[in-house]
Amino acid sequence: MLLTERRAIENYFTKPAVRAALGEQYDALGPYDAHGAPPCNWSKRLVWKIAHATELKELEGTDLLAFLEEL
Repeated sequence: MLLTERRAIENYFTKPAVRAALGEQYDALGPYDAHGAPPCNWSKRLVWKIAHATELKELEGTDLLAFLEEL
């Protein structure tokens, strides 16, 4: 059983959220991209900042939002 359809939670972050949290030099991952390659080479220690910058409307239509709403 998988928690999410995408590779990891980081794959749900949008470009606006990543850039709001970390700066214009960073980009969002695609749904199945691995973390670590530029311009997505932000530290895993900064995930909380991106999550904080993510608005719920950015997750609309995703299985992650459906999961969070069930909690």
